[in-house]
This record gives sequence, structure tokens and C-alpha cells, in this order.
Amino acid sequence: MRQNKFITFLGFLFFICGCSFAQQFPVKPIRIVVGLAAGGGNDLLARMVGERLSESLGQAVIVENRLGGSGNIAADYVSKSAPDGYTLLMTPTGNMVFSNLISSKLPYNPKRDFKPISLVAKFPLVLVTGSNQSINSAQDLIRFIQKNQEKSNIGVSGTAFHFAAELFKIKTNTNSVSVPYKGSNEVITALIAGDILFSLTDTGPTLNHIQSGKIKALAVTSSQRLFTLPSVPTMKEAGIQDMEIELWSGLFAPASTPDGIVQKLSSEVARIVHSTEISERLKSMLVTPVGNTSEEFASILSNDINRWAAVAKAANIVPLD
Repeated sequence: MRQNKFITFLGFLFFICGCSFAQQFPVKPIRIVVGLAAGGGNDLLARMVGERLSESLGQAVIVENRLGGSGNIAADYVSKSAPDGYTLLMTPTGNMVFSNLISSKLPYNPKRDFKPISLVAKFPLVLVTGSNQSINSAQDLIRFIQKNQEKSNIGVSGTAFHFAAELFKIKTNTNSVSVPYKGSNEVITALIAGDILFSLTDTGPTLNHIQSGKIKALAVTSSQRLFTLPSVPTMKEAGIQDMEIELWSGLFAPASTPDGIVQKLSSEVARIVHSTEISERLKSMLVTPVGNTSEEFASILSNDINRWAAVAKAANIVPLD
């Protein structure tokens, strides 16, 4: 009985301390670590949120680009940092969902070693083909692949896009060769040249080329049509079921960070993302503002990991190393 009371007292004491830390936080500058180069989408999101966090919390927020390992070095660094709210990670879906599925030696565990703060923004993919192709719809594409498998290849520019391509093959019961490229711009160049038949890529780099008629948009992987491409159907409208894909970027803290601090940061980030100014800036980057609670973000992360693990199993994708 005394032991139970003592444990209860300790729990109460930790709760009080956590609340006290949250009330005082922050008392010094905060770092947001980004695993990708300055000027990229993830870096811009970190700087946008960091600037407003600095204003509202009254402390400097410094964005630090820690490159290497396609973002995994930055994630590993933050996972091992002091869990006090002063070292955070802004990272895309890849480092929290896909890296764990392709590497058996990832030095961190996305679910065990981090505490989600808030999802900042998300974006769908767009199914595209070259304007020189006699394909004008997703169903045209499927029929072409079924009849011309030897001529069917899909450009992919990273792990997330490779998984998206595998999901497309599964849901359409088709087979095409995945051709790797270093980035979306190389994929677009290959589409225009006719080197590849189609691709699933992010909307940002492709929008101008779609609007200019150099490539054709056949469908989008969002649940609703995009305001930037109102005439392009969703995958579901195009007759392809269970192909909703939205990649994201979000803010994380080390796993043992006190809940009070995480909730304080989560509330501030959500407020910032939903503000008119930041919301409009995000939309101009062709991403959808989100801003949610830690619990909501954790649920999204868990669902994504489970979903893509099932795709990896179905497509016989095994971890390297």
C-alpha cells in the first residue's frame, strides 16, 4: 500500500514538474534541425514556422541544416538530443515512414524515438505523361501498359515516389519498369523527351509544365481535386481505388520531451499554420496547410507506417544492409 502511494506521489510530482517546465519554456533559443539543403521545400517550411515561433515565444529560433544520409543523419541527431524542447526536427514523410522500410540498420526508430509535435503541410502526387503520348486519361494509360508492357516505364525520383509507383502497379494490376532519377526536374525532362512513359510526381515542379502543355496530368492522388488543377480528376474519379497519397512535412521532438512542452509547441505551430498569412504562403508553395495536435499527428504517422509496410510486403521490397 505504501509503495503504491509512493508511486502515485512520484507520478504527481513528475506531472507538476512537467507543467512547470512547460510554463517556463522557452528560456533560451530553439533549434529546428533540417536534414535537407537550404532553399528546399522542407527548409522553407522550417524557416517560415521558426520565424513566427520566435515572435510568439520570445526566443530566437535557429534553423540548422544538417545534411547527409538523405535526411537520416539529422533525424538520428535529434533523436539523441536532450528531450527538453530546444532541439526539434522538421522532416518529410520519407525519413519517418519509408527509410525504416528500406534499411534494416536505420539508427533511429520513427515511432519509439520521437514525439510528434504537429504536421505542418501535406501535398498529393500527380499522375503525368508526356504530351507526345496518345494517352489522355488514367484508363488510357492502364490499357496501354497492359498491351505494351515492354514499352512501359515509370520515372521515380526518390523512395516515396518508388513506393507510390509500386502502389499504382498493385491497384491497377499492371507492371512497368521503375526508372530512377535524382529529382523531379529530371523526371519532367525525361517525360518531355519521351524517355519514360509516365510518372507520379509532386505538383510543384510539374505545374508550369502541365499548364504550358508540355506534359499531361491524368489524375491526382488527393481525396479532392486541386484548386490549381481543377479539371484533373482524383484517382478515385479516374477509376483507381485506394490510391490516395499525401506526403507531408512535420515537426518532431525527442521521445522523452515533456508532454506540456510538446503541447505548447503543437498549439503554437497549429495557430501559426492556420493564420491567414502563413496559410496563403503555404498554398502559394502548392502545399496544403495542416497544423494539428500531437496525438493526431502520431495517428497519421502510425497509419502511414502500417500502410506502406503492407505495400512493401506486397511488392516484395526488402530492407537493404
